[in-house]
Amino acid sequence: MKYLIEGSALPGVSTDKKGGLTMFLVLIALGYAGGLLVALEQFGMKPGGIATYYIGDEAQLIFPKTYRGLLENAHFHLFSMAIIFLALTHLFLLCELWFRFKIWLLVFSFAGIVTEIASPWLIRYGNAAWAWLMVVSAPLVSVSSIIMVVLIIRELWFKKLAVAERSEG
Repeated sequence: MKYLIEGSALPGVSTDKKGGLTMFLVLIALGYAGGLLVALEQFGMKPGGIATYYIGDEAQLIFPKTYRGLLENAHFHLFSMAIIFLALTHLFLLCELWFRFKIWLLVFSFAGIVTEIASPWLIRYGNAAWAWLMVVSAPLVSVSSIIMVVLIIRELWFKKLAVAERSEG
């Protein structure tokens, strides 16, 4: 992908590529927003509800998540989140923003992804007290990713290409 090469400027990308990237980014943002809604519906994003979801509760006939179920979920999320993270970070790093801000946002996003994938294991096989990790990590991943999406779209559509770069292209 030519427009992902270092030194490329997102404002200089052709309109058709901007459209395609924007559609991808909107779908990613909707996916993260939907994920938060699923979590809210599933266990209320409260430590007690999260712990019950993974550990189970005989009185409510909620069965604990199995090793295989956790493994399948982790496997799927490790691959899919890695691909989404790769695509978002490539585009985000092309944005003309303060370098430290970009690094911190990437670190928060990465830490959120790793924690979100690890927390079900910690809850199920460690202790229910680890449920607070899910309360923090799920919104951290979603919010940091949506921030990246918004900033990339802003860069694509609303930032002007520097005059020097226009004459080179």
